[in-house]
Amino acid sequence: MIPASSVYEKSYTLHEHQRNSYFSVHEAIKTNPDRNKPSSDYVEIMSVELDREAEVPVGTPSETRLCIDSNGILTVEARDPAKPDKPPITNHVKLKKLS
Repeated sequence: MIPASSVYEKSYTLHEHQRNSYFSVHEAIKTNPDRNKPSSDYVEIMSVELDREAEVPVGTPSETRLCIDSNGILTVEARDPAKPDKPPITNHVKLKKLS
């Protein structure tokens, strides 16, 4: 259903002394995509980079969510839960082939 908004989902840094976190959004290119075949059933449509402004240890949390407005614009938001007053980093893309 469009428009739509997801809740913020937590993820965690994977490397020691990591400064940036990267989030990519993929769109299915098949009617019934297989989640276990991302390279053949999906294509990356956008990404967002969260710059933490300092290196952080493994396991540092971050949060992302997806929103689609009534015009078919997908917005990805990424934020640092340790900095609640800082606005999220956002990136936008116009979705195609929406029903």
